[in-house]
Amino acid sequence: MTAAVAVMSASATSMPPKRHGFSIESLIGTSEVAPPSPTTAPPPRTFSIRQFAIRETFKQDRHNEKDTDRIYGEIDRQRDRVREAVKEREVCDHRDRQCSEIERDRQCRDIERDRQCRDIERDRQCSEIERDRQCRDIAREADLFREREMILESLRLRDKELRDMTDRELRDMTDREVSKDREAHQFRDSRNVRHSAAHHQRVSPRSSSPASPRTENSLTPQSENRLGLWAGQEFKHILSSLNSGHFDSSSLYQPLRVCNRTLASMGSLPGVGAPPAALGIGIPPHFSHLQMNPLLYNLPRDLNPQPHPLLAGRFPSFINTRYQ
Repeated sequence: MTAAVAVMSASATSMPPKRHGFSIESLIGTSEVAPPSPTTAPPPRTFSIRQFAIRETFKQDRHNEKDTDRIYGEIDRQRDRVREAVKEREVCDHRDRQCSEIERDRQCRDIERDRQCRDIERDRQCSEIERDRQCRDIAREADLFREREMILESLRLRDKELRDMTDRELRDMTDREVSKDREAHQFRDSRNVRHSAAHHQRVSPRSSSPASPRTENSLTPQSENRLGLWAGQEFKHILSSLNSGHFDSSSLYQPLRVCNRTLASMGSLPGVGAPPAALGIGIPPHFSHLQMNPLLYNLPRDLNPQPHPLLAGRFPSFINTRYQ
């Protein structure tokens, strides 16, 4: 056995130990029996020494095999224990992971259930608010309909009363007219001479005086313009003939015709121009070239006409101070 170990250690390649079966040592002998050198050692004895060496080799080999089996069995047991520990750790980790996933799923389900509960509660509140609003709208519409019906009923009653009253008044007026015509027919003068029955005529100071256009048209727009209306072209010829904020009467295609109201409103226009005439004291210089007598009109007197601070650049003359 020792010789085999020495030969194996001296060789370049080491042989791995065998666990089962016969070994090399059991076949070639041990180092105690083997000669140190094949040239110098005498030939070994064939029987007793070799038989003893084979028996010792068998004993040592069995001992080594037992140790090897024991060591490898311990290694296998340790490896099995490590594998079992690793497997148990993996099982524990998998169980913990499953537990954590289950807990996370449960938390997610709880959160989703809470959110659904909140959504249901919010929808219920919104539906209640909408139902209350609809009830209020229905009640308000009913009140409005009731008030409208009451108003219509009162209007119908008032219309009926007015119709009855109008019918009575119309009948009374018709009766009065018929009686007046009857009286006039009874006391009518059949002569054709004018003013023959003066005691039957009503004397009026207006009918005896000559007609006046001012008195006849006092309630019409023609009272402000003696020459009549202009058919929507009142100031077109004036606006088209503006020259640096002044009127240019030479370019007028018709005579300048302004009414008293226009002159009164244009009398207080601010601006800068030529000095007024002798009769136009206090009248703005925009109308100094107009041949008119200011004493004939009720024009406001503005002794110090001032231009408008904001609009005088673009509208130098058509600005009324009462609209500032």
